Amino acid sequence: MACRRPPSLPVRCCSVVSVASCSALTVSFCGRDPEPFDWYQRYSGIADLLNKYVKKDDNVLVAGAGNSRLSEDMYEDGYQTLTNVDISRVVVDQMIEKYKDKSALTYQQMNVCSLEFPDESFDAVVAKGLMDAILCGEGSTANVAKMCQEVSRVLKPVSTLPA
Repeated sequence: MACRRPPSLPVRCCSVVSVASCSALTVSFCGRDPEPFDWYQRYSGIADLLNKYVKKDDNVLVAGAGNSRLSEDMYEDGYQTLTNVDISRVVVDQMIEKYKDKSALTYQQMNVCSLEFPDESFDAVVAKGLMDAILCGEGSTANVAKMCQEVSRVLKPVSTLPA
């Protein structure tokens, strides 16, 4: 299932994810084990859904990317432009180093509740597990609302937010 945003309507957040506590997640998942970590499903488990709604040449934002292999697997499957954001500087630096030879994979440290991209920058946003992570933190309801507003703002008028 995916959300399509007609030109006059805001996108509805169907199912998304961000980082609740930057320092806790950095220590838990990035500090001890540099191996990739995927919440819930690997790419193989969601590839059919993504391929149904997201075109290979879409400009895709992967929100709350962490050190998951999702973007790498999407890249290997033919996706051409994958902008990854995560709140953890540690994990972003690790991923920049790891994928420095793959120009289609970019990584930036950013809070999904306050994205630094212009309006209508992306054709699709993938935020696998992000909402659950946000909901574990302080101010979770307000932060999820901010995240949904930001995702809506950066999506082009006819865009996709796979659920």
